[in-house]
Amino acid sequence: MKSKFLNNEFDLRTVTLFTLSIFAISLLVSFPADTNKAYAASPLVTFTAAHNGTWNNGATWVGGKVPGVSDNKIIPSGINVKVTSQVINSGTIINNGTIAVSNSGALSTGINSNGTITNYGKITVSNTGTNSTGITSTGTITNSGTITVSNSATGTTGVSSNGPITNTGTITVASSGTSYYGIINNGAITNSGKITMSNTASNGAYGIYNNGIITNNSGGTIKVANSVYGSVGLAINYGGTVINNSGGTITITNSAAYYSGIISWGNITNSGTITISNVAGRGIFNYGTITNNSGGKITISISGSNAGGVINSGIESSGTITNSGTITVSDSTAGSFGIVNFNILNNSGTIILSNSGANSIGIDNFGTFTNNSHGKTTVSNSGSGAYGINNNLGTITNNLGGTINLNTGSTISNSGTITNNAGATINEHCSPTISGIPIVNNGTINTTCP
Repeated sequence: MKSKFLNNEFDLRTVTLFTLSIFAISLLVSFPADTNKAYAASPLVTFTAAHNGTWNNGATWVGGKVPGVSDNKIIPSGINVKVTSQVINSGTIINNGTIAVSNSGALSTGINSNGTITNYGKITVSNTGTNSTGITSTGTITNSGTITVSNSATGTTGVSSNGPITNTGTITVASSGTSYYGIINNGAITNSGKITMSNTASNGAYGIYNNGIITNNSGGTIKVANSVYGSVGLAINYGGTVINNSGGTITITNSAAYYSGIISWGNITNSGTITISNVAGRGIFNYGTITNNSGGKITISISGSNAGGVINSGIESSGTITNSGTITVSDSTAGSFGIVNFNILNNSGTIILSNSGANSIGIDNFGTFTNNSHGKTTVSNSGSGAYGINNNLGTITNNLGGTINLNTGSTISNSGTITNNAGATINEHCSPTISGIPIVNNGTINTTCP
């Protein structure tokens, strides 16, 4: 007679085998033998435009059906597809033809994509609705064709991107609306083509508002032209970065008052060319970091009178500027400033400041200005009552191998510390007046008269 233990063991095995058998049968019932076929993901569908027509008309597409949001869309060369409401895309759009979007709704978006847009052809978006956006992308945009957005309403945005944009073609945003943004970048823009922003509207416009990274490569051009009061060409927010590589060009022009060419709380690294032309206002308003590398050129010109209580200045900085290239500021307005430095200005390259307005100042220094080896700083003033350097409780140090040239009309006012170290040179023109605290001179001071 078997023990009770053995009987229990037998019962346990029997129950276990029975349970496993039922589980196996349930699996077979629940999942057919050809599981992959029954439960495979639906294949991606590709729709190709066959005729000129509207996006939401099946007759436009091969097969007579309108593509869905997640489908792949192809517009061949020579085909023109019109959009009268909105395109929402989470698949791919490959355009070799023309996509024309008319966006008239308030708070609407012409093209809203978290997928991929590849443009070899032409994309145009017309924004006429209040607070509308031409293109919103959290996906990827690759452009080697032409993208054009026109804004004509209040609060419009041309392109708003949280993803990467790679441009080797042309992107243009033109606005005649109030308080607009040409491009809002929260992702990464890489440009080797042409990006152009223009605004002819009312006040408060931004050409580019950057929270991410903008890299302008050799051959790439970024142009912003504003003709409205109180506009900003390029705004760089905290954590934002602009890299202008060798051969890259950034040009900002303004024909109205109370304007900043660039206002930055982030980082600017320049090895190419940055040119800013203002009627009035500040060329660069810097709270962050500017690094102008060897070969880099920053040129600023101001030609109009002070307006709106804002004093004209080429560069006004509460951040850090490190120059190994060339910085040139020319100003023909009265009471203006070449560079106003509240923090750190380090020069190992060339700084040229030219003021022709009365009572203007070349360098107004409240912080620390260091002219290093190979650094050459030249100030020329031709207006009456002007100062070449006004050292306002700051520190100016001219180090070994550094040169400071004070040309016609470039007097010095010093209420801080100015030190000309051994091996450094200060060249004066006809003994300009030095008022305030004397210069600590351990180097060479030359005086030249014609």
